[in-house]
Amino acid sequence: MEVKKTGWFEGWQMPVRRGVYQTRLSAEGWSYWHGERWGVQCATPKQAARNRHVPGAKFKQWRGLAAPNAQHERG
Repeated sequence: MEVKKTGWFEGWQMPVRRGVYQTRLSAEGWSYWHGERWGVQCATPKQAARNRHVPGAKFKQWRGLAAPNAQHERG
């Protein structure tokens, strides 16, 4: 089942929640948003989570899930 995602946001627009997002610089990948900066871009969401402390580009286009997951709905 394909997960619904948002449209792409420009690099100057920042996510509200910390976590892994699909990102795009010269190619698509996955990066962790720390609340103030992006982590390094990786090939998979798991790699992005593991490498969350490796600094990446300050501005990246990004997109997330179109609907909050169950964890956020319970919170």
